[in-house]
Amino acid sequence: MAYQHLEVRHEAGVDWVTMNRPEQLNSLNPALIADLNDYFGGLGACDIGVSYFLPRMVGASVAAEYMLTGRFMDAPRAAQLGLVSRVAPLPELEAEARAFAADMLAATPLGLRLTKEALGHAIDAGSIDAAIAMEDHNQVLCTQGEDFSEGVNAFLEKRAPRYRGA
Repeated sequence: MAYQHLEVRHEAGVDWVTMNRPEQLNSLNPALIADLNDYFGGLGACDIGVSYFLPRMVGASVAAEYMLTGRFMDAPRAAQLGLVSRVAPLPELEAEARAFAADMLAATPLGLRLTKEALGHAIDAGSIDAAIAMEDHNQVLCTQGEDFSEGVNAFLEKRAPRYRGA
């Protein structure tokens, strides 16, 4: 069968299925959703840890709504639920992403890495005390490297920091 937005290649008994909307960065639209549902016979929700993560992110009721019905979520709903931090029209999306990346690059590499780890840990931390203990530990680690001194000096000198990832 021919699909509007899927390329299906058969090799050695394996189907290689590729979404084919590069001009839209393979974002979902009704035609692509229909193609995916047709090819896969409907899309299931219990895959790649969705049943673990989604209820923790949006609550059990909302997770059940999407997982049990197979409904797709549009961008405004994802933003409303906190699954994405913001939604922008496609022409503005690259500028938004560049601004986000620039803000992150203004922080130390170690600080970014430890913050990401702390966010992952805190979602399942046994208590607030465990989360605070990790934060305290990470703050001490961040003060030990050369990047900490560079950040302080850059702030005092009113210039952009030049972190080395140390």
